[in-house]
This record gives sequence, structure tokens and C-alpha cells, in this order.
Amino acid sequence: MMSFAEALECLRSACMEIDGKPPSTGSSRKSGPNPGATAPGWYLDVADEDRGETTREIAYLLAYVRICGKRFPLHGIQLRDGWMWPDRAVIRKLSRHGSVSLTSEGISLTPAGRRKVERWLGPEPRTDEAIRIPEAVLDRWIARLRAAYPGFETFNAPCKAFDDDERGYKLRTAEALQAALSHPSREDQVAGILKALQGSNLLNWRVTAPIKSTGNAGRAATDQALLDMASSAIGPPTRHGEALALFVEIWTSNVPGSGQRDAARQIAELLLMHLAPSDGIYIRATVRDDFWREATGERFPTVESPAENYRLEFGFMQAVRRAFEVRGLAPRDFIDVQSALWVIHNHAGKDAPEFPKPEAEMEPTNLILYGPPGTGKTHETAAEAVRLCGEAVPDDREALMTTYRRLCAEKRIEFVTFHQSVSYEDFVEGLRPETGSTDVVDESGNPGAGFSLVPRPGIFRTIATRAGSSSGRSSPDNAIRLGDRRVFKMSMGEAANPEHAAIFDDAISGNYVVAGWADIDWSDAAYSERSAILERLREEGIEEGKLTALSGWVQTPNIFRNGMRTGDIVIVSKGNSLFRAIGEVTGDYKFHPREEGDYGHRRAVRWPWVDRTGVPVNEVYAKTFIMKTVYQLTESDLNAPALERYMNSQATAEPGPPESFVLIVDEINRANISKVFGELITLIEPDKRLGRTNELKVRLPYSGEDFGVPANLHILGTMNTADRSIALLDTALRRRFEFREMMPLPDELKVVAGIDLPRLLKTLNERIEYLYDREHQIGHAYFIGCTTRDEIDVVMRHKVIPLLAEYFFEDWGKVAAVLGDAAPEGSAPMGGFLRREALSPPPGLDADGDGASRYRWTVREDGFDYARLAGA
Repeated sequence: MMSFAEALECLRSACMEIDGKPPSTGSSRKSGPNPGATAPGWYLDVADEDRGETTREIAYLLAYVRICGKRFPLHGIQLRDGWMWPDRAVIRKLSRHGSVSLTSEGISLTPAGRRKVERWLGPEPRTDEAIRIPEAVLDRWIARLRAAYPGFETFNAPCKAFDDDERGYKLRTAEALQAALSHPSREDQVAGILKALQGSNLLNWRVTAPIKSTGNAGRAATDQALLDMASSAIGPPTRHGEALALFVEIWTSNVPGSGQRDAARQIAELLLMHLAPSDGIYIRATVRDDFWREATGERFPTVESPAENYRLEFGFMQAVRRAFEVRGLAPRDFIDVQSALWVIHNHAGKDAPEFPKPEAEMEPTNLILYGPPGTGKTHETAAEAVRLCGEAVPDDREALMTTYRRLCAEKRIEFVTFHQSVSYEDFVEGLRPETGSTDVVDESGNPGAGFSLVPRPGIFRTIATRAGSSSGRSSPDNAIRLGDRRVFKMSMGEAANPEHAAIFDDAISGNYVVAGWADIDWSDAAYSERSAILERLREEGIEEGKLTALSGWVQTPNIFRNGMRTGDIVIVSKGNSLFRAIGEVTGDYKFHPREEGDYGHRRAVRWPWVDRTGVPVNEVYAKTFIMKTVYQLTESDLNAPALERYMNSQATAEPGPPESFVLIVDEINRANISKVFGELITLIEPDKRLGRTNELKVRLPYSGEDFGVPANLHILGTMNTADRSIALLDTALRRRFEFREMMPLPDELKVVAGIDLPRLLKTLNERIEYLYDREHQIGHAYFIGCTTRDEIDVVMRHKVIPLLAEYFFEDWGKVAAVLGDAAPEGSAPMGGFLRREALSPPPGLDADGDGASRYRWTVREDGFDYARLAGA
């Protein structure tokens, strides 16, 4: 509950936010409720000219909602030290325009009114209307809670052990926070809040470490943000999400390091739950994710807005609270709900549902899907690859392919088709001829001339490198999104110059990006214009007579000082074909001269991704880098999903498991497997993967680098058993793979235009198996899309009959037998699919021949008759 001074400040703030003018009201504190305003009509019985609802009325409405919520009594708003009476003229206009409703129960905000002030209030906390906790899930949770505390019955009939272990220390934290806010001085309030936060068992050291540091440059801003967040916690619940979002923004802008987005969320939610336990919630991200999935069967949604994230969390916690209430457990507040969920989470046993294993626990998979043609092997690889990546597999094909394409764009899934020409050099690594290599420069910095053979990775080594560089994916709360950030290429020293290695290493360890080009301090505001930089360089005698605005001497400091801004992304090159680090700019330009001279221009960054060995530029950018020290990359050439994946693949603060990667090898048996895989035959075994018990590495023949296969890379192959053009898989490789047979599924088909497709396919395959073998059957995929008789005819004429002719080496008698057209001699020449014409023997063989009749077979040109094949 606010004081009158706080309420008046809230009104002033709302007016300034919306129309930029202070309130004109002469409102003063009232000693009691308004005795006249006891009915809705009191607000409406004065006629005046309605000139429309203005921004001033909306500002007053925003203030009233912030002070006491979405509903307030007709006779006034009670404050800690008195009463505030709603402005009669304002309420009359708001009512006329549908922003509030007037009833005997009070003045209520309408949905239309909510929409008018939502921009300033933020999203409304979600209730449990959209979230239901299944009864079976709730049974499990309550059973776990009572197993952990046998004496527990209900929250309002306290179990001493539960209250001592879970509730007591939280109440002490709440008392400490309330005591802190009661101090008269701002400094004492901040000190008290910080002490309470550091003493809470709910926040780990990673979260509280930044607030212990007195050297934080943004400390003044974070201290004020803590005070504002605490004040908002005891204000209207409708403002909690908005306040949390603002706190997260200020905190992450002023506290360096990764993981601060979730740290800020936790701090804000801790204040909300402890200072407003009936209306504010706190929950750890890992606990939230597990319970959300157990209750809904889906992953917790990934949302960009902290306010929307809080709304989802609040809705879930509210649903749990209501579910407990329905069961008679009577939780006293959200402290009870949070405590119960924490206990339940830590005591999950055999009753916990079996979800797909997290990526870190998933065993390396080497799987080959094999079977006759048309059984959906390639089709199935999409679903299998999505599952191996740890994603939910949608039932809807369109949704599945959307997920599959997203993972491909992130370069977590790669697809390659084997054929007879594929070699080790294509698959693992090989030498590629290059002229004028930009990875080697002369003393003047010009690219080397001539011809050279350069080791380049193949598709397998490329995706293995990606998988190996992923040490833990950022949680949704901490993930870096590209959004409208600009992306710059940046060189930090010459990659081929060993003397410059320290420049890169120092920048990484010091969390800054550094540029060379003249030891001149560009900090002065005068250098915010390129012309001033050009003039200063001319004064210094740089390239006398040749210097222009387009010279590197001018462009580099101008882009580095004036072009970049906080939040932009920097990709650090290693030569022109590799990159070795990605940074997020967190500070303005600084001049920090080195004793050695040069490379004195800096900007503070945080490094979400570093790989000193380097990764090909084409992983994230469509073009090779050019020699310029720094320049903005074109948005159309950026692979934004892949860049985001790299930026979020080396989380250090509460990271998730390493991402899974999948290499799909279609038609894996069409290449010379031993030649293509080489030493990988040993390395791909699950127990030989990196980090496993029998980890192995080999030295690659072209690059000379040690190489192993990471455990989070899965290999998924397909094999057509009817392909007679190549030998079976190498025996050594066969032992390294699991094989999953995929045979025709007639039941996937249905009756179309009177043709019984399941029976047709079954009959075809029984006859093929009798005349040839089971490996050459025909898959259901050939007919899966048929909806008319004409479409079935097209499949039979252009796919099935030619395939049968190939199977039987143009022995049309056997083709006719499969189709049901091998009629006895003398029968009608026209079959259901084939036309048979008797051939006359050449002269001289009339009597001396073998006596067997011979025929010319042709495919019917008109529609087919399916009676002998499908009984139709």
C-alpha cells in the first residue's frame, strides 16, 4: 500500500510519461472515504460537453491502476496515510469511452482500457486459464512432497520440518528486505538489500558475485535499479512484469559477463516473491523447465521479452497454486508454492516420466536406415535427425520440416549423398589448390602470389569441429539474439605472424577488441566526424599527399570509434577464410597505448565464442573476408541462425548440455566406404569418441592435426537394399553401425477411386519376393500421395513397371507374372497392364525350334485394369 506522497508521485510520473505535462489536479490527502460516491451514478450525473478522451484521462487511469490495481472502490483509494478520491470528471470520460466500467462493486478497468495503458503497464500476468496441471502429474508431485516430509498434510497446518527447512529462511530474507526499505537513507536501503540478497540460499555465487564488487563501473545504475525493483515489488502486481523487464535491461547493460540476463531475472523474482509473497513469484530456470515439460509435455517457450517470460512463469506458478488449493493443501502464498516445487524437484524418483535424454546424456548414435526403395528412409531421416538434436518431433509433417530446416540453417544438421566418386578428400579433408592465398601475406600486408595446396576440411570434419566447439548451449534467458544488431569483421593482428599472437590472446583474456593504425587518442568528441580524423592524420604527416577519406588510416578509426555501438557483434578473422572469435560490444571507444606501440585502440566486449584454431568463414558468411581491418558485413550475406548458434554454444553461466549435431549420409552404400571413411572407422565407435572411456585421436594426413570425433555428433545413413550396382557395406564399418530395417507398410495406404491400394501393394510384394527376394520389394511411398485413379496409373506406368523391368533384367514374362498378366497360352492378349503379342519364329525354325512361344510385351496405352492385382 502506497503513502499519499508515493501516490502523488505515481500520478505525476504517469502524466509525464504519457503527455509530458505534470498533473494539473490540486488533489490533497483526504482523511476518509468520499461519502458522496456510494453509487455509480454519482460519477455520471453531471452533464458536460464531451470533447473526447484525451491523453490526460489515460494518464490518470494509468496512475490509478498502478496505485491500487485493476479495480478500486467508488468511494476512493485507501493509502497508508489517508485516502485519494478518483477525479470525478476523469472517471466520467473514461466510462463514456469504455475504458472503465462502473458497478456497485467499484470502478473496474475494462479490456479496452487495458489495451490503452498496456504499453506502460506491460503484459498482464497470465492466470491458470490457459495452463492445467493434469491430475496424474499432480498426484505424483504431492506424493513426492509427502515422501520427503512424511508429516506434511497441508500448508496451513504447518509441518515443522518443512517450515524449518524451506520456509523459515525465506521469511527471514523477507524481513531483512523489509527492514532495509524502512531505512531513511538511500545508501542504507541499498546496503540492506544487497546483504539480504547475498545471504539468500536461493541465489548461487555466480548471481551474487557482481553485486559484491565495489569496482563495477555501472554500480550507481544497478543500485538504483535494485531500489526501483524493490519498490515495484510492493506496488501493483500488474506492474511486476514491466518492472522486471526494466531491471533486466539495466542490469545487463551495466554488469559485464555472460549469464547476467538470467541472474537479473532471478534477483528481480526473488524481490517479488519475498516482498509480495501473495502476488510475486520466483523459480529457478531448470526447475521451471522440468515441471513445465512434465505438466504440458512441451518445452518451456523461448521468448525474447523478459516481461512475457515472467507472464508465462507467473501463469504456471498460479496454476500450481490453484491446483494445490483444489486438493485442499491450502498454500499460504507463493513462498509455499516455490518451496514445494523445489522439494518435489529434488525428490523425483522412479515415478518421474521418461522424457528423451538431455543431449549431454544421449549416447552417440551411428544408425543406418535400410530397406527397399520407397519405404520412406530419406523421409524418416528428417524426424530422426530432429529427435537426435534433442528437439520435440511434431506429428505434423509441415511443422516437422520447419524444425528440420531451422536446424539445417543453424548448421546442426548436414546432408550429403554418397556416390561412386566421393573420396576421403571430400569427406574428411584434402588439399585444395589456391592462388594468391590471402592467408599468407608479405611484409607489406599484401596477399601472397603463386600457387599453393592448402588443407581444407571436408563435410565430416567441418561438422565434427562445430560439435566439438559446443560446450553448452545458453539457456533461453541468457541467449544472445542477433535481432537488429550490426555485425562487423575485425582483424586483431596478423594471423600468420607469430609475434601478433599475444595481441589476440590479451584481447580475449582482457575482454576487449583492439585495433591498430596510428597511436593517436581519438577519445575527444571532436573526432566523432570522419573529417576531423582525416585532418588530424594529415597534421601528423600520415601518407603525405596521398591520404583521403577512403584510406584505411581514416576508415579504420572512424568505423571503430564512430561506426560501432554497444550491442553490435564483432567477428574476429584468422586470415581471410577463417574466423576465431565472436564478441558482443559492451563499451565505447577507449585509447589504451601499449609499451610496444600500436594496437592502442580498444572497445570493451564479452566473448561468447572463441576457437583459436579457426572455423571457415562460410559457416556464417557467404563471402570470403577482405583485407580491411574492420568493416560492416552485409546483412543479406549473413547466415543469422548459424551465427546465433555459434554465439550461444559456449555458455559458462548455468549452461545447458552441448548441442547435438547430425550428419545424414544418404545412399551410404553407393561409395567405397573404406576409402571414404579411412581412419574414421575406428574413431566413430561410441566408446572411442572424445570424452569417452577409450577416447582416441589420430593425426590427419594432410593438415597434420590431431583429430577425434565428439560424442555429440550423430551419424545417420540410408541404404537402398535393392541397389545391385555396388557391394554391401564393408564388414568393419558394419560393426560400428546399428541397422534399422524399413520395409513396405501397406496399411499406410487406403482405398482410392475403388482401388484397394493396401491389397495392391501386398500382392505386388508377395509376387516379387517369390520370384526374386524380399530386398527388392516396392515401398508404400510410391503410392502415398495418390488421390485419384489417374495418379495411380501414372505411378504404375512411369515408376513401378520400369522398376520391375530393371529388377528382372527385362524378363517381361516375370514382370507380367508380378502384375498378374502372365496368362496361359491362347488367352486374351490384353492384360491389366501389359499387351502381349505372339512372335512368329524366323523361317527355318518352324518345326525345329524349342517349341516355346515367344511374345512382344508393351505397356497398355489406355487405363489399367487392377482386377487381377487389387481385386478392383
